[in-house]
Amino acid sequence: MDYYDANEIKVDKFSKGVEQVDQNFTLGAPSREAYSKYAGELALAIVSSNLKVSITDIKRSNRGKTNICVARQVVMYLLHTSMSCSYCEVAMFLSRDRTTVSHGCRLIEDMRDDENFDKVITNMENFALAAMNLASSYSSVGQPDVR
Repeated sequence: MDYYDANEIKVDKFSKGVEQVDQNFTLGAPSREAYSKYAGELALAIVSSNLKVSITDIKRSNRGKTNICVARQVVMYLLHTSMSCSYCEVAMFLSRDRTTVSHGCRLIEDMRDDENFDKVITNMENFALAAMNLASSYSSVGQPDVR
């Protein structure tokens, strides 16, 4: 993870203040980049195990079969709705365009009209939220540094 160790903090002996090593990082809170990477890996694992599609297939650059496309769109949807990642963050994680992520999220939202599909998505959302809450109780991974 992208955290700074307490040993990496520079202390200015003249002002007796703590100098922050990098403006993008704060102690105790991960960067947005680290948070979205962690959330992305978690979403991939959840979707892969629930929809029986390999992580490699989901991350592949080409579209693939319908089940792979749907799995990828579910990852996008979970990241955006359950894990509070922006379209841009999701797009960066999956090496896609922001508009592709937006379109994928809309498709999954429309597919939720099917009661069985909605139950599957709801279970994955609940699992994702529980995992993020568990992670945040042990560290600050679940609490991104929002600036």
